[in-house]
Amino acid sequence: MIPTVNVVVTNIASLSSTTSSTAAALFPCTMFPRGHVTQTINIHGGQGGSGGEGYKNGTGGPGGPGHGPTLNITAQQIIAHNLYANSLAPMPPVEASQIVNHCPPPSRIFQGRQNILDKMHYFFTDGRQGQHIYVLYGLGGAGKTQIGLKFIKDLSSQFSDIFFVDTSTKETIDLGLKNIAIAKQCGNSSHDGLQWLTGKVEEWLLFLDNADDPNINLNDFIPQCHHGNIIITSRNPGLHVYGKHSSVSDMDEEDAVALLLASAGQADTLTTRCTATEIVKTLGYLALAIVQAGAFISKSGNLNNYLDLQSIQHGK
Repeated sequence: MIPTVNVVVTNIASLSSTTSSTAAALFPCTMFPRGHVTQTINIHGGQGGSGGEGYKNGTGGPGGPGHGPTLNITAQQIIAHNLYANSLAPMPPVEASQIVNHCPPPSRIFQGRQNILDKMHYFFTDGRQGQHIYVLYGLGGAGKTQIGLKFIKDLSSQFSDIFFVDTSTKETIDLGLKNIAIAKQCGNSSHDGLQWLTGKVEEWLLFLDNADDPNINLNDFIPQCHHGNIIITSRNPGLHVYGKHSSVSDMDEEDAVALLLASAGQADTLTTRCTATEIVKTLGYLALAIVQAGAFISKSGNLNNYLDLQSIQHGK
């Protein structure tokens, strides 16, 4: 019969160095929570070898080779008091920063648009009761999103919560609203997110960006309530009916030149401003085109090279 030794470990720290090393190899330390731990380890002794063949004179032969001891460990469920208690504790709220619909910062080289920013500031802080909706509409690349992000950065302290939703497709809208529900632990669907906004009578801000698809009924995704704040950006001028609005078109020449020089990493001098003025004219004073040109110029380091390239292209 094989002997069995039962070892009861009441505290992993109380093991001898040899035993604790063995236990650590078999059971990673993450399996042992702090506090009292009980684990049964069964150690079976080695098995003797078979008897040897007898000699002719009647004496027994040498014993066969023995087999070393076998260590059989059957892991049983370990439930320490503190681990069990932690499993029952409510999960902490998910931080909004962990959800994909938090607002990104505006471009570090944002320039101009002060007249629109002033209008938005006045509209959202006029003390008027009810839901505030502001629509920024205009051509693609005019800078609508950046204006919205700049406004939010400047006035972020005025809002209890800020949510950014990509409104380009129904799928992205659904995901954005669903993430609001997850962040606020009120469900796991876009409907739950809308319900939270509708029921939360606070100064939250919902940024519906790129609402360009005319086949999407945006009204389905706007909380039907008399509180909250909403910014909408769109290429569709028809959305101006949702609230106060501004048309975002080409930039003022001075702001356009400043944006080009900043994005190109060029010093602001009389010479560079003259060349930059010629460049922004060819770009129609559109913010996105200016930033892209600036990125190109920053690689070559020369405004005149870009202007020459533009002249060649227009000459064709």
